[in-house]
Order: sequence, then C-alpha cells, then structure tokens
Amino acid sequence: MIHNAALDSAMISLRCFNEFFATTRRKDDIRASDFPGVTMQPFLPPPEATAIHKYLAHVTVSRGDIVTKPWFLDDMVLLGLQHGILFLSTIETTFPPPTDDGQAELRGVRVAAHRLIPRIAKRNEPNMA
Repeated sequence: MIHNAALDSAMISLRCFNEFFATTRRKDDIRASDFPGVTMQPFLPPPEATAIHKYLAHVTVSRGDIVTKPWFLDDMVLLGLQHGILFLSTIETTFPPPTDDGQAELRGVRVAAHRLIPRIAKRNEPNMA
C-alpha cells in the first residue's frame, strides 16, 4: 500500500511538471511559456502522459487494470530532471534572481538535479554479473 501511494505521488508530480510545459491551459494555470522567450515542450511522450492521466489521475475503466501497467518511473524522472535543468538554466540566464541568495538557491537546485541523473541512470543499467 505504501509503495502504491509513493508511486502514485511521484507519477502525479511528474504529470504536473510535464503539464507546466504544455501549451493548453485553463485561465489560472501557470506555464513555462509565461516566461517570455521560453518555448519548451512537455518532456513525457504523449502515451506516457495519457497513461498517467487515465490510470492514476482520473476514475476511468483503465484504472481498474493498473496492476498490469508497466511504469518506467526512472526513465520518466530522468526526462523530467533533464528538462528541469534546461528550464532552470534558461531562467538563470534570462531572468536571473535579483539577490545573491536567490541566485545561489537556483544554482543549488540545478546542481542537485544534475547530481541525481547519473545515480538514476546507473540504477537502470543492466546488471553485468
């Protein structure tokens, strides 16, 4: 049960971050395109985004078959981290925070994301035993 809650939470967070880069919106949504000159697209392949939508975010017939759905969470997280690093780099150069503390915080988040990528990628390598 706890694993399912953690998986659901991670997937919904990925969905939210992916939608941040979408062009469709409701009037109160915040999008990456709200930053002038930022034209980044969503990072999840459409079938993965749809799967999260259908299997987790809404009550659908598909949701009943969630046990058989393979989730490639590490792959999706890697895509999200890489996209986030690119976005933060764009913000850092185009809209730099006005204070040293703000600049350090932004840089720190970007560096932390950068450090996670090899760790997650290593977990995905086939075991060569």
